[in-house]
Amino acid sequence: LMARGKPVHAVREYVASTGATCAGFPEGHLALGIAYAKSGQYSLARKKFVEIKQLFPDSPVAYQAVAQMKEIP
Repeated sequence: LMARGKPVHAVREYVASTGATCAGFPEGHLALGIAYAKSGQYSLARKKFVEIKQLFPDSPVAYQAVAQMKEIP
């Protein structure tokens, strides 16, 4: 959905997956944060990136989340 330019639809899918089967996978949370940012939901994107840093502090995805946060207007 993101690749097809539909970040709002992707947000719904990522919210569902990170709340259930993918809750322990930082990549899913990162994808959700990126989808929030691409759909203009900057506050939610920031919150998600901070959450990633807290939940997965030593993962490479945490560093990606910090980098993504710096890109948000």
